[in-house]
Parts: sequence; structure tokens; C-alpha cells
Amino acid sequence: MRRLLISSLILSSFPFLVLYSSVYASIPEFKPDNSKINKRKSTKIIWKKISDYNDTFDRKLIWKKIDYKEQLDLKKKNTLFINNENKEKKINTFDKQIELDLLDLGRSVPKPNTIRKGDIRIIFTQISPIKKAYYGGGTGNQNYLASIYYGLADSLMIEGFYSHSDDPLQKKITIYDAPVDNRWISYGTSLTWQFIKNNNLLFALNTSIENWNVKSGGCNTYNCNSTSNNIFNNEKVEVLNNNVVGSVSLPLNYNLTEELGIVFVPRVVFLPSNQSNEISSGKFYGSSFGIGTGIEYKLLENIKSYGSLYFPIGSGFNSFDENLVFDNKTIYNAGIIYSIDANIALEASLTNGFGLSPSTGILSLPSSDELLYKTSLIYRPRNITLPEKKSSKQNRVRFGGLSVSNAESLGSGEVYANAYLNNNGSWANKIAWGASNRFDFDISISSIGQNSFKDKPFEGKYHTPDKLFVRGGGKATFLSQANGDFMTSSARVSAGRLRGTGWLFTELINTYNFNDNLTINFNPKVSFSGIASPAAIGTSLNWQIVKDISLIPEYNFSVKESTNNMTFAIRISRFKNMNFDVFTTNSLNFIDTGQLQRSDSQSYGVNVGFIF
Repeated sequence: MRRLLISSLILSSFPFLVLYSSVYASIPEFKPDNSKINKRKSTKIIWKKISDYNDTFDRKLIWKKIDYKEQLDLKKKNTLFINNENKEKKINTFDKQIELDLLDLGRSVPKPNTIRKGDIRIIFTQISPIKKAYYGGGTGNQNYLASIYYGLADSLMIEGFYSHSDDPLQKKITIYDAPVDNRWISYGTSLTWQFIKNNNLLFALNTSIENWNVKSGGCNTYNCNSTSNNIFNNEKVEVLNNNVVGSVSLPLNYNLTEELGIVFVPRVVFLPSNQSNEISSGKFYGSSFGIGTGIEYKLLENIKSYGSLYFPIGSGFNSFDENLVFDNKTIYNAGIIYSIDANIALEASLTNGFGLSPSTGILSLPSSDELLYKTSLIYRPRNITLPEKKSSKQNRVRFGGLSVSNAESLGSGEVYANAYLNNNGSWANKIAWGASNRFDFDISISSIGQNSFKDKPFEGKYHTPDKLFVRGGGKATFLSQANGDFMTSSARVSAGRLRGTGWLFTELINTYNFNDNLTINFNPKVSFSGIASPAAIGTSLNWQIVKDISLIPEYNFSVKESTNNMTFAIRISRFKNMNFDVFTTNSLNFIDTGQLQRSDSQSYGVNVGFIF
């Protein structure tokens, strides 16, 4: 038995002995002096750990002072993953993204700046005269722009844009009795190549090509059956032309200090010198050369200001008046840009430049040279947003109110959808999306089933019962009680049309949380149109009387051209991301301007909302 056991052990170890000898033979320093073995060639790589105790490294640290720019570069190279070890460093990197590099100092004065490779920047702009048009109507003579920039490389950027203006001319054309319809539509692309970047000096080539659709006369309203004169001939017919236009600019920027920079921009702009139809033609702007210059000043890391001038030189024009006399006017711009977080920035400026494309940006308001106000929303979706933890009271109140809004914002990427219906046939669906931790986009579709109270200054002019209308808006949060501010404050703006009239609604939303159970709101709000400009102050409470059940009384106090109205709701929020409300109200509608009016009867209904 013993012999059998020993024999089995020897046989089982035989493969390992063979493997060992093969490996042993493949190592040169251990290879025996045997000619047969030397002739063998092993294709295996043998890894062996070798410790050399005579090898040492210098532990001495060398300290060296680096300047501010090197620090900034180091911050930009940091990764954005947060962990306990490097949390402070990562947050500094994130905070640095809040600074915004301006791409122009007004549309008439481009800058040589480009965005980083792979970055995206989206801009929405609206511009309008401060003075009302002589004919009244709507929210004024306006121009709108939607633009998207993409970084092809760190020094090469492309832009696609679309701008639209379709209001009648601002001033009364002296040779005509009725308003003259006017429409400008521009769409195209621009390219910026930054070919010199040397310390404080930037130099670039900026070019654009676009289609400029110019329509004068006829009618621009939906389904209209009237027509107007045009500015190119004496016939009461429309003149419609698609023009290929473009521009070439050489923007030069020099930073005098870390905060102050100056810009110098020679520009050539190619515009048509006439417009025509099958009857005749008339004079128009023509191509021109000009010089733009301006300054940019950084007030804070997230606030920048600028001012610029554009001087047209030589042939061509950029303005005409009510007598249809063409002339050259200096285009001026002055504005301030505030970044509310790393993703969203807001711009407010004053200018006399009405065009919003690269080529038409040098043009003043058609028929007049006057002061305009401009607002822009700048969205940078590729910047990193750090998640914010919502407190229990924030979660409870961020479902908002009914006729009085709440200042709390959604988290980045969150979506809130709600729907309400009352017994008079009024209904609305609203969806809000958190573009960042401090900015929400929203869109609503609604129909009003009841009539407004009879003593309204614009009774019978605001809405048609049971007709569908659509509105879009955005809410920016400037102060946050959760982050240590005294209260949470937001500003919201929305726009839409009812019965062919544009309505612009704005409100300043202020929310104060006393504790986890009690919240108050105080919201001044006003709506603008050519019919009326009603204003009111919205007030409300959100009082959680027992867990998951809240009482919400709301009252809108009339200030001007509006009527008092009230709403009372019971909210059940058993689930964290859902609310269910039962309400009674005499408010005409819970969407924007409807909050400022009382309906002709009391109504009852339900409101349901979800956060995704």
C-alpha cells in the first residue's frame, strides 16, 4: 500500500517537474552548460521582480512660484470627478466655468473669441424699441434670433442662426396713410478662425453667408385678407425678394489687464442696393465698409459689461427714415451679462442696431434710428452642473402654485409636467425642464372655457373661449434660501399670442420658507401688449397642516388694469415626485396673463403634477 501511494505521488508531480525544467532552461543566468539545452529556443517571456537596494530617489521638494495664468491652466486641466480627496480642487474647476467669454460686443462688433473644441453655445435673443409704434398693437416692433455655436477646434468655430421680424414699420411713412407691413427673415452660417493667440492678443477672421428674405407691403398676419403699400414703389402690392448676403470681419482683441480688453474690427458687409418685383424696383441699403471698436470689462467672475460703436464708412447705407431717405448712422451697443451658473447666462443691453444676423447687425430700426432694448438667454449645455440636494421643504413647494408661482427651481435635467381641468371647460398642460440648477424652461398649451369679468379694461379682447393658445417662457433663480440667502427669488418671462395679439408676461417671484411646514410667496407681475398692460401682486401660503396634506390659499391684488381674484386649493403630496390638488377659483386662467383677471363665475377643478 505504501509503495502504491509513493508511486502515485511521483506520477502526479511529473508534469510540474517537466514545466519547471522548461522554465529553468529558458532563463539565461540559470541555464546549465549543456549543448542540447543551449540549442533550445524559448518563445516565452519570463517576468521577474528585481529589487536594487542601491537605487534611491531624491525626496527633496522644490518650491516654485507660478503666475495667475498658470494657475488657471492647471484648474482647467483638472478632472471634474468629485471625491473626498480632491473635492476642493474639483469644485474650484467647476466654479471657473461660470466665466463667459463674449463672442461679440453687440451683433455689429464681433470678437475674435472662439469656444473650445466640442463645446456648444445656444443663444436666444429678442430686440424691440423702447417707444411704441405709432399704430400701437401687440408688444411692439420686434426681432427674434435663435443661434447655435459649435467648436470645430479650439481655434475654429461655426455658427448657424435664424432671425425673424414681421411687424409693420415703426414710423408712419409720410406718403402713406396706413401702416406698411415689413418682414425680415435671415438664416445662414458664420465661421470664426482664430489664427493668432499670443498672450493678451487675439486676432481672427470672421465670415458669414446668409439668405435675407425681405418682404415689404402685402400682409404678414395669419389668414389676412388685406394688403398695404410697400417702400419700393407706389403700388399697393407686396415686394418679396430672397437676397444672398454676407460679411467679412477681422476682429482684433487686446487685453490691457485681466479685467479690461479692447476690440478693433474692420468689416465689409455685402447687402443689396435695390429690391424689386415685376412692376418696378426701389432703393435699398447696398454694400458698405465700416470700423467697429469697443471695450469689455469684467466686474466679477460671473458679471461682464461692454460698450461698442460701429462707424459705417464710404458707400452704402445702414438706415432710412419715415421719408424713405437713406443715410449712415453710428451703431452703438452697451450691455451687461450675468452668469447665474455655469450653464445659463442672461444679457440685457441698449442699442440702436435692429438686425440680429452677422450681415444685418449694422442696420438700425427700419424707418427710424432710435433706442432699442435687447435681452438674450445664453445656454452652455456642455458645462458641468454639480447636483444639488433638495431639502424636504424644497421638495414640498417646488411643485409650484396655481395662480401664484413659486421661486424654487427644478434640478438640472428634471422635468415637471402638470395638467388641470375645471368645470367650466378651462384646461391647461404645462411642462417645465430644468436646464440647470438655477434655470427652468417651460411651455404651456391651454384653453379658456369661461368669459372674463365684465368690468375688464380689455374685456372681450384678450381671448376667445375654447380657442387653443401656446406660451413659452423661462425662470431664472438669483437668490436661494437653501444656499444661505434671506429668501429665494426668481424672475420669469413668457411670451405668446392670443387673438393675433402678442402678450409678454413678467413676474418677480419671492419665496420665504419659515420652516418645513409653512411657506409664503409675494410676486409682483405685469403683462404687456398693445391692448393693455395689466399689473398685480400675487400672494399665497403653502401650509402643511399634517404630513403630505397642504392648504394653499392664493390672492392676486389688482394694481393696474386688472381685477382681484382668489384661489383655494388642498394639495396631497403623498409621493415625493407627485402632487394632486383640488381647487376652487375665480381666476380666469392659471397661465400668465389669465392670473391677472377674474372670470365671470366661480369654478372647481383638479390639478395633477409629476416630477421626472
